[in-house]
Amino acid sequence: MKKIISIFAWISVLITTLCLILTMFSTYQFINLEHFNSYYIFQCSIIITMLLWSVKQLCITNKEWVNSLLCMFVGFGTMFFMFMEIY
Repeated sequence: MKKIISIFAWISVLITTLCLILTMFSTYQFINLEHFNSYYIFQCSIIITMLLWSVKQLCITNKEWVNSLLCMFVGFGTMFFMFMEIY
């Protein structure tokens, strides 16, 4: 189970990096992609990535749960800004 969560966490990091690059290219109008004109897709990928990493770190370290809470805080903070429609 730990390996599956770890693999999904690293795949989500790659997807988030790709979303960041495409969002930056679309924002600065190097390429025109309709879905990447706002930060909505990038924020969605950050939420998924941070929640996966918090689960991954919670499974790996039993006593050191501070990193897991920080990842959850970033994920929920990003969710808050999405619900407030700040993107």
